[in-house]
Amino acid sequence: MQPVSLAGTLDSMPLTDLLQWLDSGRKTGTLQVSGERYIKTLVTREGRVIGSASTDPSDHLGHFLLRLGHISEDDIKRAMEAQQATRVMLGKILVDSGVISEPDLQAALIQKAEETIFSLFLWENGRFEFRDGQVPDQIQVPLSLKISEVLLKGLTWYDELKKVRLAFASTSSVVARTAKTLPPAFRGATSLPGRILELVDGKHSIADICLEVHASEFAVGKLLHLLLQEGFIAVGKPAPVKKIVKPQVQVALLLDEARSLLRAGEAHAAVMSLEEARRAAPENSELGAALEEARAAFVHQACRDGLRPDAVPALLKPLESLVSEDLTPEEMFLLTRVNGTWDLRSILSVCPFPEPDALLHMKKLKDRGLIGIQVAV
Repeated sequence: MQPVSLAGTLDSMPLTDLLQWLDSGRKTGTLQVSGERYIKTLVTREGRVIGSASTDPSDHLGHFLLRLGHISEDDIKRAMEAQQATRVMLGKILVDSGVISEPDLQAALIQKAEETIFSLFLWENGRFEFRDGQVPDQIQVPLSLKISEVLLKGLTWYDELKKVRLAFASTSSVVARTAKTLPPAFRGATSLPGRILELVDGKHSIADICLEVHASEFAVGKLLHLLLQEGFIAVGKPAPVKKIVKPQVQVALLLDEARSLLRAGEAHAAVMSLEEARRAAPENSELGAALEEARAAFVHQACRDGLRPDAVPALLKPLESLVSEDLTPEEMFLLTRVNGTWDLRSILSVCPFPEPDALLHMKKLKDRGLIGIQVAV
C-alpha cells in the first residue's frame, strides 16, 4: 500500500488546520513548507514533532544557541571549522568540546523546534507537502513535542507579535533609553535581555538589534514592548523606506534584462535588476526563482573576483566614522565583524542571513571604499 501524501497551499489549508490534521491523525512522516525564499521542515511520529529543520540561516542551531547565550561567535566559528573537517553534527561537536551540556542542547532544540513552527504563522503564502511514513534515518537529538500544545503556544505567540507590531511603526524604528532607572535584574546582565539593552542607545534600530544578538523580531520585540509599556525606553521615527512601485510590464522588462545579464556573465548586475523587480512584485514566483539563480551565480563570480573564502577583509575607515554612512543593518553587522583577522569564511559562518546576501553586501562595501580585501597568496 502506497503512503498517503497531502499537498497544497497555506491559503487553501491554513497552518492551524494542517497541524490539527497531523495531530488528530497521529501522523508519522515529514512536513515540508516552502515559502518565498526558505523551506521549513517538521518531522513527526504518531502526531508528535520529533525534529525540525530550516534553510533560513537565522534558524540554524549555532545562531539559536548564540541568541540564548550558550555560545559565542568564536564558538560558532571553531565548531563550523570542525564540522567542515569531520562532517559531524554541530550539536555533537559543541557538546563533545564542552561548550554546551547535553541537557542545555536538548532544551534549546525543543525551543528551536517550537519557534520553527511559530514562524510559519507569519507566512501568508507557501506550499506544503506531507510525505507519509518518511522519517530521516538520523535526527540530531530526537524530540517529542505534542502538536496540540505547540499549536496553542503558537497562537499565543502570534497574538503577542501583533501587539508588538502595533507598538512600533516598523523594525527600522530606533529605540532609546529614558531617564527611568532600570530594575537591578536588567543592569549589567549578560543574558539576551542584557545584550538587547546594551544596544538600546538611540542609534540602533530594532532590525539592527535583531541582527546583532542573532534573535528574532519576536524575541527582541517582546522585551522592547515590555520596556516601552513600563516607560524605560522610547521609540523614535523609523528610517524612511523607499518603495518602488512599477507596472507589471516594467517587471517583465527587468526580468528579461536580468536573464541577458546572466548570459553575459554579469551576475551582480542581474541580482540588482531582479531585486528591483522583486520589490515591485514580491508575489511573482518566476522572479523569485530567477533571483535565487542569479544569487547562486554571483557567489561563484564573487569568488573569482577576489571575495574568496580565505580572503581577509579590512576596514579602510575607522568603525566609529561609519555611523554617518548610509548603511543597512546587514552591512553594519558585517562591518563590526571585519577585524583584519577573520577571513570571509569565518565572517559568513556567524552571519544570520544567507551567504549570497552577505557577499552582495561585502561587494557593495568594497565598491564604496569602506573595506579592502587581502587575499593570501
